[in-house]
Amino acid sequence: MYVDAAELADLRARARAPQDLDEQRRAQLVEAAVRDGRIAPAQRAGWVCALAADPSSSTQLARLPAGTIPLAPIGYSTVHDPEPGRDGAWI
Repeated sequence: MYVDAAELADLRARARAPQDLDEQRRAQLVEAAVRDGRIAPAQRAGWVCALAADPSSSTQLARLPAGTIPLAPIGYSTVHDPEPGRDGAWI
């Protein structure tokens, strides 16, 4: 059986594809994790590097629970002024 060199190269590339995440796919996985609240925005670069070094770490990223990092404000701070006419100086 003979296989054309171009077909062989294509077969080899497709065989490697599931193991190798390209740069765009890694960025998409990390951005989705940030949007879901699975990782903090400050952890983006670390996760991109981890996925580049070990593509199987994508399963670990997928297993992180969504909502771990709050995406919306939890509460607000207000200033309580018992005497509204004062300038707010402390005594």
